[in-house]
Amino acid sequence: MVGLLFNDSVRLFVERARRAELVATGADRRVAFAVTRVIFGGLVESGYPVALVAEAIGVCTDSVRARVQRGGSLRFSVVVSLAGSTREVVSAQLEPSAADPLTGEPMYPAVAVIAWLARQVPAI
Repeated sequence: MVGLLFNDSVRLFVERARRAELVATGADRRVAFAVTRVIFGGLVESGYPVALVAEAIGVCTDSVRARVQRGGSLRFSVVVSLAGSTREVVSAQLEPSAADPLTGEPMYPAVAVIAWLARQVPAI
């Protein structure tokens, strides 16, 4: 799958995650960076080249490479927020893999979220 291009859904998901990092403070900033590490891992595991990810958010490839966290999962609320989707759509189209041990919130593998976003057809 090397050589994949971001569709609008994947691109916006990554951009929203990066923007969340830039505006967050304190503990929220640590959470935002952890989410982005998981997203980077999901992108790389899905076959997106590190260089493409780096270019999309305006950082160097070493920055992305150092932050890749493979095998991670994203909380339901994070997927809804960053995908710009609704709770109903995410619930209907994605299968959770686990529940957050602290909150019970459904968790989705980053790879599955990226694959779902990559299948999205832009609205005309």
